[in-house]
Amino acid sequence: MGGRFRRWVARVHGVHLDERAWWIQVSREGDESACVVLRCSHRVTVEQAAAALGLWRPTKALSLRVVNVMSVV
Repeated sequence: MGGRFRRWVARVHGVHLDERAWWIQVSREGDESACVVLRCSHRVTVEQAAAALGLWRPTKALSLRVVNVMSVV
């Protein structure tokens, strides 16, 4: 993944599909202590998911953060 000043490799831990969204659990390669779950609509593009990851700031929290990517309400 790339940002303005940083680059890193995303590791996908799991993907789940339900009737409304894709749920994708991701961390930085080599650092599984900070994870995020992307909640993506079925129409989201790879570019949109990558942009959401580019804005994510990993933290070592006790719970997973969920980031909505083009979610349909």
